[in-house]
Amino acid sequence: MTDVRKADFYYGSLLSILINQHKDPRVFEKGEHRRIYAISRAESTGEKLWIYTKYKSEPSENQTHQTKTWTFRFSPDEINAILQLYTAGEEDRYAFALICAKYDCFQESEIALLTFQQVIDCLGLEGVEVSPPRIAIRTRKGRRGLQAYGSGRDVAEALMISRDAVERL
Repeated sequence: MTDVRKADFYYGSLLSILINQHKDPRVFEKGEHRRIYAISRAESTGEKLWIYTKYKSEPSENQTHQTKTWTFRFSPDEINAILQLYTAGEEDRYAFALICAKYDCFQESEIALLTFQQVIDCLGLEGVEVSPPRIAIRTRKGRRGLQAYGSGRDVAEALMISRDAVERL
């Protein structure tokens, strides 16, 4: 019998969107806390976009009916891997999908797609080292987009992230 883990359900939400868009995603790295997928950007060149994916199954505590926030923490190994790609000039080949789930109400779940530069900015990796490295995604009732901020960017200066960015890959 095949084991189905909780993570498979959350990562499956992103895969479902990609498959419905005929993106033909491939698993590059499989793990419980993160996964990396590859999709073709241009079939003629074979160029790939790598999607670094993490999920949170529930927003943070103390949420209101109007606002929900999911906080994604990054381990030192994850930060080192991100910095290696950044210094190698690979940032245009990567995107980050942060799956913001609500396990008791899936229709209130979101997928935030951030560019590599937005992740660097939110984590504060270009400036003074901040600990612990984290990215927060916030939804506010009545707002069109998502807000992204973190250890390197204050909530008052949060980045606006389109809710339909995944569909536009």
